[in-house]
Amino acid sequence: MRRSGFTLAELVIALAILGVIATFTIPKVLQSQQSGRDVAIAKEFAAMFSGAFEAYKSENTVTSATTVAHLTPYMNYVRLDTTAYEVDNDPGVGGTVACNVVASIRCLHMHSGAVGLLDSAVPFGSTDTTSAILFLFDPDGGVTGGAGDTGTAVIFVLQYNGRLGTLGKADASIYWAGASVTALGGTDPSWFSWN
Repeated sequence: MRRSGFTLAELVIALAILGVIATFTIPKVLQSQQSGRDVAIAKEFAAMFSGAFEAYKSENTVTSATTVAHLTPYMNYVRLDTTAYEVDNDPGVGGTVACNVVASIRCLHMHSGAVGLLDSAVPFGSTDTTSAILFLFDPDGGVTGGAGDTGTAVIFVLQYNGRLGTLGKADASIYWAGASVTALGGTDPSWFSWN
């Protein structure tokens, strides 16, 4: 007589196989979702940063003295922070950086929970198209791995001509505060991509 159904041993083996598969796939799926979220938030911020520059340009004359602080009235953020609030630095530097590390450093807290860090004292410095201002952006809005962390923030580079890029992809001809941005040693975090 032919028996239908599964034995307890067969069910236990099947569940064990599913458990092993889940152990390896679920963390990767969750990490992929987090990275996708971070990229979307960073691209949204990049669009806002670029749009703020265009809006400022339509109402004002952009000069060598224009700083990121001139653009903040054209950005949509929750609050401007000048306390010792810390965020991750970029992978090229690693560790953390605080909003008040110097008097001109400020943090913009975004609606998504992300934090952007700006230096209100460093202007374009010249009207050359290779002159730039920088904006550090941490998508999770806090310290992820502590002082020894490799960094999870991305640094956006806005050139005087309106071109927006990242520090990790910038070339040696782009200058911030009178020095080549490549001298800053910045790199893009592994999660960020323009694609």
